[in-house]
Amino acid sequence: MSKKVISFRLSDEELAKLDEACRRLSQNRSETVVSAIEVLLRDYVHEGGTLIQRTPWLERPTNPETPE
Repeated sequence: MSKKVISFRLSDEELAKLDEACRRLSQNRSETVVSAIEVLLRDYVHEGGTLIQRTPWLERPTNPETPE
């Protein structure tokens, strides 16, 4: 897989958050951004103009007609 260099702008506050995430994950900035993209695509869906976290299939009710 080839890699491309991209650039984007972050505020000082956003950059501080990225660096904190890097420290927590013990990753560099590039690895952390890739991890965030993977989580976003795996765990979230766009519905009605809003990002909604998907419900893991184990937590879904077996009968959607029955309230929990």
